[in-house]
Amino acid sequence: MALMKNEQMESKVMVIEVHPGDYSHVERAAQKLGYATSEFMLLSATIMASAIVNGDDILKTPASL
Repeated sequence: MALMKNEQMESKVMVIEVHPGDYSHVERAAQKLGYATSEFMLLSATIMASAIVNGDDILKTPASL
């Protein structure tokens, strides 16, 4: 996305506490897809947030299975 000269891009920082076993799964999944772990986390959060905000029923959490 191109930014106009007078537009500023805003970034936010999020700290996520993850159980070591879960982090290991995230790391391996990111590696399989060719992403850095941080990029994979951002992609995952973006996909989930978009689905939830749009009311999509595509994503299911383990608790809902």
